[in-house]
Amino acid sequence: YLSRLNPQGELIKKLYFGKPKEDGGNGLIRTSDGGLLILGHTALPNFGIECDALVTKLNALDQIEWQATIGGGLDETCYHAVEMPDSSFWIAGTLHDEIKYKYIGLIFHLNKSGKLIGTDTLLQAGKYNKTLSRIFIDQDKNLLVGGNTPTYYWVTNDNDGYSSGIVIAGFNPNFENNSTPLFQNYYESASLNKLNDLIELKDHNGYLII
Repeated sequence: YLSRLNPQGELIKKLYFGKPKEDGGNGLIRTSDGGLLILGHTALPNFGIECDALVTKLNALDQIEWQATIGGGLDETCYHAVEMPDSSFWIAGTLHDEIKYKYIGLIFHLNKSGKLIGTDTLLQAGKYNKTLSRIFIDQDKNLLVGGNTPTYYWVTNDNDGYSSGIVIAGFNPNFENNSTPLFQNYYESASLNKLNDLIELKDHNGYLII
């Protein structure tokens, strides 16, 4: 759902943009035409039996222009997007295989009408799973993505547990599907470190992560 508040923080209206059950929104960006793009998932997918990623484009009057459902037979969702100069959108998301406990970071490219143009993945490297939750355009006009590396591990007291680190990667936005990232780095941890947001510093001086 989408809630609009007045300048005093009081609820004006609440709008729903999914099918009944467990559809949800994870991210929101304003678009260059004055509208909004909502990133989330649908629990009643078009493909398979799990969730699919759901992208909803609203105009300036909060009316639906289009919705795009992206996914296959597993569990996909999306979290963040960036608009390109041609009004297309790059979207960061994640594929989750609950049976194999496997996460793969995904990026989707939609045109301005919501048609899927292409996808790419951050495949597992060794024990690393990857989820992607942030995407930006950097100073060199490349895609900068960030997320987490949830890892299943055996803790010292013989109980199962989880840890997570951080992953960031760069892509040329004109890549072919499943191309090699410009860079891809991991910051492993024995505790639950998570990337919630990142920004690029000016003059190519690196990144800040929280």
